[in-house]
This record gives sequence, structure tokens and C-alpha cells, in this order.
Amino acid sequence: MRKFKTYGGRLFALLFVLYTVFSSITVSAKSNAWEQWQSVITEENASDENLLMSVRNTFAIELWHYSGGYWGNNFVKIYDSQVFDDPDELADAVNAVMDFEMPLPQEIVNVLNDGYNVDVVLSANGIPLYQIFNINKGFTFKYENGNLVFKAYPKFNFSTDYKYNNFVSGLSKQIPFVVAPYGYNRYAMWTRNGSSVGAANGYFNPDNPYDIGSEGIIHPSQIINNIGHLQNGLNIYVDRENGTHEWKSSNNIAVGYKTFANAGAVAVHFDYPVTLSFYKGGKMPDEQEDEPDEPECNHEEPNQPKLPEENTENCGEVIRWTEKDSHTITKPCARHGSHSYTCNHSFVYETSLTTNHLVSPRTLKSGYGFEVEASSMITTRLVSHTGGCSSWGSDRSAEKTPQAPTKAEVRLGYTVTNIIGTQGSTVALERSSNNTTSTTFITAQNPISVLGARTIFTDVALPGTAEAPAVNNFEIYIYGGGVNGVEFCKTIHESITINGSMYDDDGTTS
Repeated sequence: MRKFKTYGGRLFALLFVLYTVFSSITVSAKSNAWEQWQSVITEENASDENLLMSVRNTFAIELWHYSGGYWGNNFVKIYDSQVFDDPDELADAVNAVMDFEMPLPQEIVNVLNDGYNVDVVLSANGIPLYQIFNINKGFTFKYENGNLVFKAYPKFNFSTDYKYNNFVSGLSKQIPFVVAPYGYNRYAMWTRNGSSVGAANGYFNPDNPYDIGSEGIIHPSQIINNIGHLQNGLNIYVDRENGTHEWKSSNNIAVGYKTFANAGAVAVHFDYPVTLSFYKGGKMPDEQEDEPDEPECNHEEPNQPKLPEENTENCGEVIRWTEKDSHTITKPCARHGSHSYTCNHSFVYETSLTTNHLVSPRTLKSGYGFEVEASSMITTRLVSHTGGCSSWGSDRSAEKTPQAPTKAEVRLGYTVTNIIGTQGSTVALERSSNNTTSTTFITAQNPISVLGARTIFTDVALPGTAEAPAVNNFEIYIYGGGVNGVEFCKTIHESITINGSMYDDDGTTS
């Protein structure tokens, strides 16, 4: 067995779940740093005299709502169509694994450096562990760069009795509640004329749904319409992106900017409070750093670490996939001359989409048109390589070839009709050039343009005047191509400013 030489001792873990006051169950896991647990302690035989220290920490996962119809971040996606009121069913469907990381206290590092085992007991600060983690899928611990890291499959606990439409009418997307002690909802706060100011916390108590909580946080009953406007006269505590904060009057800010009806500018924030108790174990024997000079005649592949997750969704900006390969290794054997065996390797590749785009003009009168140009590029790299018996090297090229996106469209949210016909709410862009790694899209000739101009017409009814210009939002959606059965997709949020009507130029309002 390979040895870990950073410290003289090892770190071991017991994960336990308290189902009732009188009974408990122990769950052990395999370490991806030390290959296997050498010893496991139970809650009953964790002697207080060996307790070194206990550390409390609260980890968090925050998922914002995206126009693609899901709540997510780089690791987790929960789609609007999934079942929110069953945390076990939802955890199985999402199947997300997260790294939770915290600095290892120096006192524990010192004990390890002195050559002792350290055992770890994990609990959830009074919450049964199975309520916030999918314990059936296990946990993995490792020590890395001064931090204790454990992988776990989180659960996502939503209210089963209330939704936002119990308080706000006119919502076209379902917005679920996260309830204490599992977390809370968050809001992106904007001024009413379209400038971002930061984020604010929400509050909801399912045992008393009309308890509005303390000053500074937002109760759903304080959101007065599906535009996201708040009751007047409230003081809202707003966090800025730079780490500072300020109090804002609800008279001047709103949840999002005309996006709240579609669940825009809303996040679900989940807390995972844990306590890690560290116990001093026995002295470790001297470790053997290298394999014996005489090779063994029986060659077994060592345990393989868990590979990064592959894409489970139909599309994304980053696509990850695994390719497997093997080669034959021959080693001498004193008794039999030599032995040959197959060495298996796994290679994880990742291809990423980046885009540049141009909107022109950005300020115009309603009824006129604008153009959109977008360029997409993809880059592919080897993320990780695992294989236990012999090094392959880092120069292997992927067998599968990713393709750049093939399609793009502009999603307006309105239609335009004239004597020639109707421009739909979604306008396809034209692919002007493409190869394996890049594609350029331009505005196509508009079939309802008398001159066949490359333009996207705006609705003459869009708000905005010279005295009070208005921002009107739209989306650029790029998709297609991909690799391994997964397409690329990316939504770009854009806007134009309307400062009048085309009728102004005719000197008439009719």
C-alpha cells in the first residue's frame, strides 16, 4: 500500500448519524488521500480524555435562478420541473457532489507531525446528518494544502406547504422557499431604473408564515407585485459585491429589474452546519516510503480515486467527459521470470465555451432596428489522468473532437408586425463562418424589411422617451455543437435603451 509522507501521522474519520436520542449508526468512508481507513472509532468509545478539540463550521451553497429554467451554480442544477417537496427524491435526481473545505487547526497538524493518528467525529450541530446530506452515498475525507476537505452529497430542503405565489400574484415561474434551519432565500437588488446595488436576505418561517422577521431582511409579503417592487418605508440591508454593505430605502429599490415574475434575481441559499471533533489516536509505526526492490509476482491495481463528475445535463458552457485507455506492463519476477498485466487509465477532458458579442446601436428609437454579432470559441484541455500501475504522461489527445456551437438566436419577448409580415419573438442569427473550434454569427436579412436589411426591428410600443429613456432587456442564446452527446449552450443577457419613438421623426404621434 502506498504511504502518505507529508506528515508522520494520519487522519481518520468516523461519520455518525443520530437518528433518535437513544440510538446511533456509524458510517465509515474510504479516503482518497490515504487509500483506506486504518481504524475507526465510535461515538461510544470516543474518550473525552483523548479529545483534542472541536470545531464548528457552517458551509453554504447558493443557487441563483437562470433563464434556462434552473437554479444552479458551477456544480449544481435544480430544474424548475423537478420535485422540490421531497428532499430525498430531489437529492437523488440532482446527484451533486460538493467539496466542503476548512483549514485544519494548527494543534491538529502538530499532533500529526508528532506521528500520531487523529480520529474525526462529524456531527451536524443538532440537526440529524441525514437531513442535510445524502449519507447513503458516503463521504470522502482528505488533507490538502493545509485544509481538511470532505466530499459529500448535499440535500436541498424546501418548504412543502408554501410557495411565493401564496403571497405575490402574477408569477410565471414557481419560486420555492428555503426554510430555517436549512437556509433562506436571497435577492439581487436593483434600483427601479435598472442599476444593480447588491443583494439582500429573505426570511420565511413556515410555522408562522406571516412573521416578517427582523428589520433589513425581506419577507415575501413585503414584495407587492411581480415586478419585484417592495412596500414603501422599509429599510433593507444590502450586501455589496466588494464586501461592504449599506442600508437602502425600499422606496428606491426592487428585487431585480423586471425579471422577478420569471424567478429572476432570486437565489436559494442552503446552510450545512457541522461540528468536527478531533481525537488523539495511537502512535503510528515508521512508514515505508517506497515499494520493495523485489517486485511482487501478483500485480493488482490499487484503488482508483473517484473521477470528476461528467455532464448529466443536455447542454452547458463547460462539457466534461471521460475516456478510458490501457497498455501492457511487463515486470520481472524472481520465481517466474516475468509477468505481464494490463494497466488501465482514465482521462477526463473538458471543453469550455467563451463568447464575444456586439450590439449596435445600443440607444435608438422604438420601431427602428439594431444588429447583433456574436463569436464563439471553444478550448479543450486534459483535466485529470488516473492510472495506478505506470505513468502514461500528459500528452494524450482526446479521441472525441468537440465542435463549436452551430446556432444562435436573439430572444426579444415581443413580436413586430408590418404590412409584409411578422417578426417573431425569437430571431435566428446567421452563421457567417465556422470551423471545429469557432463560429461567427451575424444578423440575418429581415424578411419583413422592405430593403432586406440585416436588422432586428424593435416594437414601437417599447417604453422610453427622450426625457425618460428606458432600458429594454433581451437575450442572445448560443447553442449546438458539443461533444459526447452534450451540446453547448450559453445565455447572454443584453439590453438596448429606447429614447423615443420612430413617430417622433414624422412629427406625429399617430
